[in-house]
Amino acid sequence: MQYPNISEYVSAIRNSSENFDRLAYLKPVLDNHGEPFRSVGGFAVVFKMEDVNTGKYYAIKCFHAEQDDRKIAYEEIGKVINKNKSRYLLDVNYWPKELFVDTKVSNETEYPVLQMDWIEGETMESYILSYYRDKDAMKQLYLKFCDMALWLRSKPFAHGDIKPDNIMIRTDGSLTLIDYDGMFVPSLKGSKSPTIGTKGFSHPLRTGNDFNENIDDFALASISISLLAMSEDVNLYEEYCGKDRLLFSDKDYHDFTNSEIYNKLVSLGGTFPLLLEIFHQCLTSNDECTSLYDQIFDLQTKAPEIIKFESVSSGTIYADDEISLSWEVKNGTKLTINGKDVSDYSIYKAKPKQTCEYELIVTNGLKESSAKIKINVLPKPTIIFRSDKTKLRKGKDQSVRVYWSVNNATNATLVWVGNIENVRLNGEKNIIIDAKAEIKLNVLGLDKERIFSKSIKINIFSESEVTFTADKIYSLPNVPIKLTWNIRHAKEATISTIGKVSLIGDAIVSPKESTTYILAVKDAFGESEYPLKIQMLPLPYIKALNIPTPKFNNEAKITVEVPKPIYISSMPDIKVMGVELNTPHIPSLEESGIKVDLSNRIDEQISIWQRIKNIYSYFISKLSK
Repeated sequence: MQYPNISEYVSAIRNSSENFDRLAYLKPVLDNHGEPFRSVGGFAVVFKMEDVNTGKYYAIKCFHAEQDDRKIAYEEIGKVINKNKSRYLLDVNYWPKELFVDTKVSNETEYPVLQMDWIEGETMESYILSYYRDKDAMKQLYLKFCDMALWLRSKPFAHGDIKPDNIMIRTDGSLTLIDYDGMFVPSLKGSKSPTIGTKGFSHPLRTGNDFNENIDDFALASISISLLAMSEDVNLYEEYCGKDRLLFSDKDYHDFTNSEIYNKLVSLGGTFPLLLEIFHQCLTSNDECTSLYDQIFDLQTKAPEIIKFESVSSGTIYADDEISLSWEVKNGTKLTINGKDVSDYSIYKAKPKQTCEYELIVTNGLKESSAKIKINVLPKPTIIFRSDKTKLRKGKDQSVRVYWSVNNATNATLVWVGNIENVRLNGEKNIIIDAKAEIKLNVLGLDKERIFSKSIKINIFSESEVTFTADKIYSLPNVPIKLTWNIRHAKEATISTIGKVSLIGDAIVSPKESTTYILAVKDAFGESEYPLKIQMLPLPYIKALNIPTPKFNNEAKITVEVPKPIYISSMPDIKVMGVELNTPHIPSLEESGIKVDLSNRIDEQISIWQRIKNIYSYFISKLSK
């Protein structure tokens, strides 16, 4: 039979009241251009019509391609739908010769139409395009699709061409299947399938001979896995989806484990590796795969089973004790304990501070199961334990005084050097110590079983002994001085201007001015300082005889040369660091053959040199110290 073209159908629908037989009460709903609102498919064009009496909308499907035994098929399909009323299916009425069409393609003038309720909403294909970046929306779509898949797989019929474009999402969010041209019902068993489905959703081995209640299984599995994955990773749609496909293409089905999408989904972890392994097994055969599809949908739709959920920790739990929770579950894709994802773990560890409850929630995308464990937690004893000192000076200290305060305990015991004494929970005690020791306070917890302890270690140390000297404490500028030290019972020592030094040693210094050298010694009790002052002596300057200040070299030998006075034949040499001063002999004029008495002048000179000698004698006495 040849059918009118779409434009001829449009002309007939414009005057529906004249061209319909039983459905003359329907008028076309017009679009923004004043034309009958319609959508075109592979086999038919669908018009939106309104009941002029009730205002209810219907879909009128007019066929433009032949299909064998369409009348018989739709009569049988209508019967099955009427017996299996569901939100997932639309009531259908097939009217064999309902619409008069003035056509040039055939001598026929009366053509069949299929009447269905009109659905306000959009196709799943359109919905996914709008909401694929909304994880919550995609997750809800996945859950609703799985519900529909479970319902459909439980029925003795099949849709025959499951794909997003044949699933309507109503304004209330519910799903409904449309386009029943390829539907299988039991009364059609043995017939050829009118379609082998759409490639992106059809088993690659499917033929027209495959026409039974299981022909939807592959498409349902493919779509459900795709929706689950897209609800996990919003980027998958843009990377892989296209016209008449979601994540899988017909090329992927032919070399599945080597396909890019296979490896991408496996990397998502969870149940995807197992789901894809089973799905791959389904691809190897199109016969007797029902049990494999059962496994796929069990993983996604059956409520997970929690076989056990327990604490492996033994004994009473105190605050901040580490506990370990273990579990065994079946059919779960995601596991959480108190909101924390533990899907990739087999043990959960925690340190509860007080009595609390842990809840294990196991989901598989559609359903969830939960189990709880209550952990009773006792407060740990609070122990304050201290002593007035922890270091004793050898030969000086002989005792320490300890103080303690305990809460959340039943009793306490003080233990030290072979002594055990039961004490109150709050107290103090003086303890004699004559050697290195540990003082311990043992406290029994509220369970009267566990012991908690705190200890204080007492050590006995010798104080440091220090000798710090110089070979002279009076000197002149730049004269070398030897510092010497000997330190016992110390950890380290430093000398100002020198730095860190060994505990026994010496050093040469040449101060330019009076300097105090500080030896800092660290021992068990802290740091002590030992000062050593080196003083510089002032150098004399004799104005009366215009004698210059002596010049000193680094060998501490000083020579003073002065101009010879008229009445003195030679001047003394003065040597420091063993100053030697010899007053020259001043001859009288008489001894020179001149009998002039200048004794008063000579006495004055001798007196001056005597005073100089006295000054250097003073230096010698200081330098010798």
